[in-house]
Amino acid sequence: MPFRMRIDPVAQTRGDYLTGVLGRGIGRVKGTTKDKGTPNVPVSERVRLYREQDGLLIREMWSAPGTGAYSFDYVDEYQTYTVISYDHDKNFRAVVADGLTLANGGVELIA
Repeated sequence: MPFRMRIDPVAQTRGDYLTGVLGRGIGRVKGTTKDKGTPNVPVSERVRLYREQDGLLIREMWSAPGTGAYSFDYVDEYQTYTVISYDHDKNFRAVVADGLTLANGGVELIA
């Protein structure tokens, strides 16, 4: 006889509070990296996404060459995030964007 595990319907709908995943992972954090100048020039840099709740590094990527665009897709839409961009040439210090949430537009929903 096969074993079946019964999951409480309430437990199926609530978020995973142990790991901090509260939503459905339909959020996106995006932006561009640029070298400071007149005008600012888009560049490819290493970008990291951190969850502010506990400082967990969620993802890391390089922004696109030529446009400097980056996009972290399918992140938990109910979390608050910090993005740090590092200049790999070490000509500039890191740039930080913190407090990114759905409410302030730092996180958007993927349609």
